[in-house]
Amino acid sequence: MTIIKRVKVAKRSSSPTLGSSPASRKKKRVSFANSIAETRILESGVLKIEGNVHVHSAEAEWEKMPQKGILKQSLAATSTNEVKKTTKPKESEQMVKKRTKQRNDDGKKKLGVKRPLFKKSRTIKIQRSTKEKLMSMSKRERREFIRQLEEKNKPNIELIRKAKLLWEVIRNSNTAEEKREQSVQDLLHLCCGKFSKLVYTHSTCRVVQCLFALNKPDIREKIFDELTPEILRMVKSKYTNFLVSKMLKYGSKNQRDIVINAFKGHCMDLYRIAYSATVLEDVYNEWATAEQRHSIVAEFYGNEFTFFKNEQNIPVSLLHIEAIARNYPQKIPSIVQSLEKLLEKAVVKIPTLKLSLTHKLLLDYLTNCTPDQRQSMIDSLKDQLPEICHSIEGSRAALLCVWNASTKERKAIVNSFKGLAIRSCQDEYARRVLFGIFDTVDDTTLVNEVITKEIANNIADLVYNKIGVWVFHYLVHPRDQRVFGKGLNQLLKQGDSNPNSKKLSQLRYSELFECVREPLMTFIKANMRDMLSNKISSVLVLDTLEVPSLSDPFLREICDADLDECFRAITEIASDEFIPHSPDGPSHIVQGGCARFVFRKLLQSDPRRRDGHRLSDFLADLPAESLSSWTGMDCGCYTLVEMFKSGSDKGREVLRQAITVKMLQNSHLAGAKALLDLFTSKDGEHPEAVVCLTEAEAKQKKLMPSSKRKRMKQLVGLLIYVVSSGRNFVFE
Repeated sequence: MTIIKRVKVAKRSSSPTLGSSPASRKKKRVSFANSIAETRILESGVLKIEGNVHVHSAEAEWEKMPQKGILKQSLAATSTNEVKKTTKPKESEQMVKKRTKQRNDDGKKKLGVKRPLFKKSRTIKIQRSTKEKLMSMSKRERREFIRQLEEKNKPNIELIRKAKLLWEVIRNSNTAEEKREQSVQDLLHLCCGKFSKLVYTHSTCRVVQCLFALNKPDIREKIFDELTPEILRMVKSKYTNFLVSKMLKYGSKNQRDIVINAFKGHCMDLYRIAYSATVLEDVYNEWATAEQRHSIVAEFYGNEFTFFKNEQNIPVSLLHIEAIARNYPQKIPSIVQSLEKLLEKAVVKIPTLKLSLTHKLLLDYLTNCTPDQRQSMIDSLKDQLPEICHSIEGSRAALLCVWNASTKERKAIVNSFKGLAIRSCQDEYARRVLFGIFDTVDDTTLVNEVITKEIANNIADLVYNKIGVWVFHYLVHPRDQRVFGKGLNQLLKQGDSNPNSKKLSQLRYSELFECVREPLMTFIKANMRDMLSNKISSVLVLDTLEVPSLSDPFLREICDADLDECFRAITEIASDEFIPHSPDGPSHIVQGGCARFVFRKLLQSDPRRRDGHRLSDFLADLPAESLSSWTGMDCGCYTLVEMFKSGSDKGREVLRQAITVKMLQNSHLAGAKALLDLFTSKDGEHPEAVVCLTEAEAKQKKLMPSSKRKRMKQLVGLLIYVVSSGRNFVFE
C-alpha cells in the first residue's frame, strides 16, 4: 500500500529523520520560512532520510493542488543530492503593502481583498460547560445556539434586526416613494418608546439619525421628547454624539436651546471628553448666541462663574474677560489659575488644541497672565503654533506668542511653518501670523529659507487668490493703507514695541523682499496680460511697479532692466487694435476695468522716474494710428491726457504729431476738449487748477469731482446753472 506523506527538510540539519512511526506523529500546521522546503514523496513503508532527498519518479513531481499554505510551484530536481527550494516570486514593497489576505469559507486565501486593520472579533462570555457543549456541535448548530444565546442576553436583538431592515429600505435611493413612506411609519411604530435603548449601539444609532434627518417635524418632535433626558449621556458616547449634532442641525430653535441649556454647568466635563468636545465646539461656533457663548466660556473661569453667577446677579453680557477685568479686577488671578490648569493638558492634545474654544481660552490666558506664565505657555506652544492660526482668537493668540517669544523660541516658531506656508497664506487669519513673523523675527535668513522661498516658488497659487495675494502685498509694501485695513494695521502695530526685535524694520523688510523680488518680477513679465485683466492681481502689479515714496516702510529697489521689460509688456498689450464700443472680445487696456486703472496710475507716476525708464517713453514707440484711435472714446482721451501731462518731451512730441488739433476740435467728447486744452496751452502743461466746463461737458458725470462728497454737493447748483444757460464757465 502506498502512503503519501509530507516531509520537512530543514536546511540547517545535515541528517534529519522523521522517526520510526509517521502515523504516531500529530499533524499540525507549519509556517514555511526560507530555510524550509516542502515536497511530496511517494514511499513504501517507513522512510529514513539522510542528507538531501531526490526522487526520480514522475509521481513525485510537485502537484499544483490548492492546498492551504503551500506554494503553487513545481519542484524540479537538479541533481541526485540536491532539492531545489521553492520560493515566492519577488514582489515590490508597495505590492506587498497593498495585497491583503482573507480566508473564505473553503479555507483558501483570497488575494487583493482588503479588510479593516483593526477588525474586532465578536466575543461571547460563556461558562465552561457551555463551551464544551459548543465544541461538540456542528458549525450550523453552533451558529443557531449562539443566536439563541444573543437573544437571551439582548432582549432587543429581534427589534434591532427589523429596524435595520426597514432602515435599508428607507435609505436606498431606488426605493419608491410610497414604499419609503410606509417603511418610515413602520419603523417609527416599531421603535417608538424604545429610542433610549436603541441609540447607544452603532447601527441602531444611525437608524435613529436617519429618522431625525427626515424633513418631518412630527417625527423629530417624538424622537426629541423621548431623548431629552438622555442628552448629557448621549453627547459623551462614542456613537450617540452624532445624534446630538443632528438635533442641533435639524431641530427647531426651541429644541436647539434645550440642548444648549442641557450643557450648562457641564461644559468643563464635556470639554475633557473627545466625543463631547467636538459637539461643544459646534455649539460654540455655529448655534450659540452671543450670550450663550459668553456663558459657555465663563464656566472655564472657575466654579464661581459656573455655579454662582446667577446668585451674584452678574449680567451675561459682562461675563467676557474684558468686562470682568474692568469691573471685577480682583477675580482675574483666580481666572488665570483656572485657565492654566485646564490649558496645561489641552495644549498637549492636538485634537483639543485645534478647537476654536481652546483658542479663545488661550487668548484670554495670554492677555491676562503674568510674564512668567506667558513665557511658560509660549514654550509649550512654540512647535504647534500652526494648529491654532485658523481662527480669529487663535491668530491673535499666535501673534502674542510671536511678539513675546525669545530669539530661540522664534526660531522654533518659524520652523513649525515648514511646508505650511502656502496653506497659511491662503487662510484669512493664519496670514496675520506670517505678517507678525515678517515684522518681528530678526533672523531673516531662516524666514527666507522656511517661509519666503516656499511662497516665491508657488507664486501662481497666490497672486490670483484674493486672500493669498495679501502676503505679496505685505512683502512688497508692508502695511499699505490702500490694501490693508485700519484695524489690521493697528493690530500689527501692537508688536512693534516688543523687546526682542533688534534689527531695523527697514533692513528686515528689504531682506525679505529681496528673496521674492526676482521670482515675482519674472512672473509679472511673463503673465502681464493675465495679471492686468484680473482685479485681484492687477493691484499687485501697480504696488510693485510704482515709485516708492518717502513714507514707505522701506526703499523698494527694482532694477531698470526688469522695469523696462514690464513696461514693454504693457506697451505690447496697448498696441492691440482699439475698436471703440466693441461688443466682441476683451476690452482694450484704455477702455475700462482694472487694467485701465493700473495703466493710468503708472502713467501718473512717470514724472518721478528717470528719463528713458518711463512708461510714456515706451508708449511713444507705438504707431501714430494706434495713438490717434484712442481719441474715439473718453477713456482713451484721458489716458492720452495722463501721458501728455506726465510723460517726457519725447512723448509730448509724438502725441502732437499723431493727433491734430483739428481732430480734437471736431470731437464732441469731454476728454478731447481736455486734450485740446493741453495742446493749445503755451507751456504745454495742463493748468490743473482750472477746468473749462461746457454744456456737453457738464452732462458727463465723470467730470464732477467724485473724490470728495462735500465738494460734489457744492457744485450741483453751479452745474445746473451752466447746463441751463448754455454758456462756457470757468471754475477756479
